[in-house]
Amino acid sequence: MAAYKGNAREVYLKLLGALSSLSFTSTTTPLAEDSDEPSLESSSPCHTPAEARTNGHRKFRILIMLLTTIHSRIATAFPSRFLSQSLTTLLTTFTRSTEELYKEDVEDIVSRLLAFVDAVQSESTKKKRRMTQPRLCPDGRPALPPRASTAGSQLSTPDVSKLDIADENEEGKQARLEQQEEAKVEEEMQIRLLQSFVSHVVEVYVLRCPSEYANKTASPQSARTPGVKHGEQPSSMQLPPSYGINLHLASRFLRSNKFLTGGVIESEISPSPSPVWKEILDIAYQLSVTTKELQELCYSPASDAIDVEELEEPKSPYELLSAVPKFVDDIPLSRVGSLLLLASRIFEKESIVDRKIKIFPEHRTIVHKYLTRGNGTSDIGVLDAVLFLGAWALSAEGGGFGEPPDGHASDGEEGWLIYLQV
Repeated sequence: MAAYKGNAREVYLKLLGALSSLSFTSTTTPLAEDSDEPSLESSSPCHTPAEARTNGHRKFRILIMLLTTIHSRIATAFPSRFLSQSLTTLLTTFTRSTEELYKEDVEDIVSRLLAFVDAVQSESTKKKRRMTQPRLCPDGRPALPPRASTAGSQLSTPDVSKLDIADENEEGKQARLEQQEEAKVEEEMQIRLLQSFVSHVVEVYVLRCPSEYANKTASPQSARTPGVKHGEQPSSMQLPPSYGINLHLASRFLRSNKFLTGGVIESEISPSPSPVWKEILDIAYQLSVTTKELQELCYSPASDAIDVEELEEPKSPYELLSAVPKFVDDIPLSRVGSLLLLASRIFEKESIVDRKIKIFPEHRTIVHKYLTRGNGTSDIGVLDAVLFLGAWALSAEGGGFGEPPDGHASDGEEGWLIYLQV
């Protein structure tokens, strides 16, 4: 950081510019051989694809580290404005990186993005998280609170801040209360931005990350582009089998419940997810992404309008305050990311809320939303989550079949037939 001779905001803008222009196919932001700091000047030397990927991965890691440091040095009453632009830029750069980097490099970036999320949380949020985060026993029940001794109990100390407010005049009280309310809203905005960011990282990681089979055999970009016959239009959403992360929720659940028998080797059918997935689940809990909200998002019927999520290119970093959300409700969670988080929580039995999903109406809604109207049939991670939730619903721990739609109604009969076909 010593190389930058400007205030924190100027350095911040330069970092966002470096992230936005970061390339994994050519050296546009080279690293000096004797320094770990990225240069923001363009360069002309060309490198091989392997060298470009290595340099891009290294530069991305360093820029994340620098951005983490500079966030703590920006003095502002509205940190969410800076955080919003940082997360948008990081997400878009991360999405581009999955087109060139290999699986282990993508997972390393995911881990560093999660570390960034943990670092930029306010201290009050971290303290509240440690005090309120539920802990579960091995049997899935909430852990009992620690035993407190009643011997030598003392009278509680009065809250000095409340006494100060009581001694102030009416105008001073109102001003302080308004400041406290603004601080509360600002904190909620930051938490929601981080929640949304993590859910979208989940989506990009599971849908776009190259599998281990793509490593070292060909460049990720060449493996991503399927062959197109003459006269055919390539599908922009079509991904080959070598792309996408399979969490193996369905196969592991069916195996553990003895639905799958025979001469199948367990290690071949139910490999455990990467350790980075455990990090993702932990940070989602830390940010208070509630299972109830995930259920409401996944179980709610799809709207009539076409719902397509797009990862847009970020605006120029110099337009820092443009398109900043004004309300918490303006910041949505990723639809696909929410499904994957919900399925993983139900599988791990870590949630203390009701997990009794039924075939009708919940699973039918999920199938319609993610497979019939969505693109889940070509995304192995989404398909695995949907299959697992269906198997869970029919298991002893699920909610069973439920009540099918009225067969006499044309809409209900059509919906029932579509569900069976899918």
